[in-house]
Amino acid sequence: MTSPNTSTTSLCLDCGLCCDGTMHSTVALEHGDDREVLLRTGFHLLLFEAEARFEQPCHAFHEKCTIYEDRPTLCRSYRCALLRQVDSGEVSDADARALVATAIGLRDRVRPAIEALVGSTKTHSLAVLKCRMDDALDAMDAPERASTHAQLELDAAELLTLLAARFEPRTALTS
Repeated sequence: MTSPNTSTTSLCLDCGLCCDGTMHSTVALEHGDDREVLLRTGFHLLLFEAEARFEQPCHAFHEKCTIYEDRPTLCRSYRCALLRQVDSGEVSDADARALVATAIGLRDRVRPAIEALVGSTKTHSLAVLKCRMDDALDAMDAPERASTHAQLELDAAELLTLLAARFEPRTALTS
């Protein structure tokens, strides 16, 4: 892995889509991660297929990572596709920031609309919210769904497509 430069570190901190539940549902802990420290700082750990994980959105993410210097190993090593393209010079910092702004704008439209639709009172990852949205929409008759939620479905599809195409070259909701 290329070591991050100041520009990509700033871009990473300004983005946060990998921390706020937009791109991932959970994050696995690595062997060297100090679980006791994480528990003391408020992380709720899950056992998932015999590996410790924590749910996204990360409780330490409040518009920016509040434990950046002490974050778990996987968080330290993670480099989304867009960041790797900036590192390699394929994408300029300005273009990357524009893509991040577009993704955050979509997230900021989609997330509250889905939460309102499904009556969510707990912060969930986008993957969980999307599943709940699909269930709620499937329960509606077609005219109601089309007249009240078509734009939400389009915005959600646009966000997921952008994430898959520019931030991770795999399905954004599988993690």
